[in-house]
Amino acid sequence: MTQQHDYMDNETLKTLIDRYFDGRTTEEEERRIKDFFASAETDDRLAEYAPYFSAMSDNDVYDESDAADIERRMEQQIDSWNKVEKRSSRNARHLSMKWITGIAAMMAIVFTIAYATIRENRTLAVATPQDTFDNPEDAYREAERALITFSEAINKGLDKISGKEERE
Repeated sequence: MTQQHDYMDNETLKTLIDRYFDGRTTEEEERRIKDFFASAETDDRLAEYAPYFSAMSDNDVYDESDAADIERRMEQQIDSWNKVEKRSSRNARHLSMKWITGIAAMMAIVFTIAYATIRENRTLAVATPQDTFDNPEDAYREAERALITFSEAINKGLDKISGKEERE
């Protein structure tokens, strides 16, 4: 099996590469492709794939320090995402509280103005004289009667004042 990749023809290799990029290869087939590009001179038609599969062969070496570095960088990235998420949720909460406070203040102002307007309209309604008669002649007679009553009351008051002055 050590020399098998040297004897793999270009058509078989091209078929394996196509299957690889479609995600349908087995681990054994992938190893055969990597081995071929790692040890053999490639045909010009397959030369474009050589850098890719050579790089894959170079990355197959596992180093624990690389794993620790990757883990550390992932933790830092996750921590930064958490900070951004907390900050954005805090800003969203702060922004929503500003909106709620603004809306509440606006409603208080509207209700105050509405209450003052309604109260003023009620006061004006009470103070505004209303027509009590549909017929002008009836209104005239009632006004005349009210003025006579008023006149009599004033005359009585004046008589009392006059009578008091004479006694003194």
